[in-house]
Amino acid sequence: MTKTIPSLYCPQDITWPQLLFVVLPASILSVVLVTLTLAVLAMWQFTSWVWKFFDGISIYSHRGADYHDRTRQDP
Repeated sequence: MTKTIPSLYCPQDITWPQLLFVVLPASILSVVLVTLTLAVLAMWQFTSWVWKFFDGISIYSHRGADYHDRTRQDP
């Protein structure tokens, strides 16, 4: 007996168990994962935007606690 790839040209009808236990959970899971990913990326973008307004300690390597004004002459 050989197995073949199902034809996408003439798809079979979806049964109720397939709909309830495969299609709907997969759809819900994909929506949840996309929402969580977008929420994490939005929070990351927002925190980096907020951090750039603070002087002193920063998450960026070129502006750290030792960052100072180059035009001011230290004694």
